[in-house]
Amino acid sequence: MPVPIPYVLSPKSYILSTMYENLKEQLSNYFSGKNHLVIVQGDNPDADSLASSLALEELLLEQNISSTLYCSVDVSHHLRYLDGWDRVTTELPEQFDGWILVDCSFENLLKNVEDKGDLEKLKQTPLLIIDHHDAPSDINYASVMVCDISCGATSQVIFNIAKTLDWKITKHAAEMMTVSILADTLGFTSQFLNNNSSPLRVVAELVDLGAELADLNERRLKQFQISTDIFGYKAELMKRVEFHYDNRIATIDIPHDEIKEYSMDYNPTVILDETRNIEGLAISIGFKIYEKLGNIYKVTARIRCGYGYRFADKLASQFADGGGHPYAAGFKVEGDDLNFAQIKRDTLDKAYQLLQEIDSVS
Repeated sequence: MPVPIPYVLSPKSYILSTMYENLKEQLSNYFSGKNHLVIVQGDNPDADSLASSLALEELLLEQNISSTLYCSVDVSHHLRYLDGWDRVTTELPEQFDGWILVDCSFENLLKNVEDKGDLEKLKQTPLLIIDHHDAPSDINYASVMVCDISCGATSQVIFNIAKTLDWKITKHAAEMMTVSILADTLGFTSQFLNNNSSPLRVVAELVDLGAELADLNERRLKQFQISTDIFGYKAELMKRVEFHYDNRIATIDIPHDEIKEYSMDYNPTVILDETRNIEGLAISIGFKIYEKLGNIYKVTARIRCGYGYRFADKLASQFADGGGHPYAAGFKVEGDDLNFAQIKRDTLDKAYQLLQEIDSVS
């Protein structure tokens, strides 16, 4: 995986590091002669992956390259505030020259794509990966991989690529990049920005290119609007939050029937974000349990750490399909007739061990 990108300040902006320059020829070769590309999101798209895809679609259009926005699942209702979401399709085009995987560099996050038989079709063409997650990729067939872990969002990587290739950034592309960065940095409140001002500097330039920050942030906040039914469901969920190890860890378990009922409108594990202000709480873990014919075949976990506890990625990496950032990560366990109680216990034990390691040196 490429090393993080340092930024060198100049009087007007910043200078991209030599890594992007070193990739310039590979990137130029990848796009050369391409007429139609498929922009692919992983199986669990968020605002960063969708906005990055929309930004990239616009940038490619300026280069006379058409594209298809592809995702194996329908766009969730809470993301439909983004103009262009309805262009995302679950069907591959008949002909395309290559594919670009955004905000994802892990084949295990393309399980739905594989199950549909689409992954093999995609693999017949060259792959470009654009990502910012700090975890080893399990994909070894990419023609080019640009994974910059110093970036706050995938759109920041796309911005750097556009600058390197001297691509025009339109107002709409600037807007989508800004939405992406706002989403993944939690509106510039994420600990990721500690000692790293690069997301702010990129957005400053995007604002100069036409992105209207206040309007975009207002639209971003719309994803948190809920119906009265969801409001009642949230009240129910609050009562089900569990606390462990002297209230240092909060968890919630979401059964399959609730996933099916609410997933398009609301992610119930997000209820754990309400625990951030609880004194002494260090980490929250939201489990989703998937069943078929009475047997558990998949368990996923959403991990969020509080300020000063940078081990979400370490906890997630204890599982085969886990990874993410120090403060935000997740994992997935798949198999036949899984023992959820044991998975939960193993997760809690490891989380507490990591907590103790931090407490012992603080």
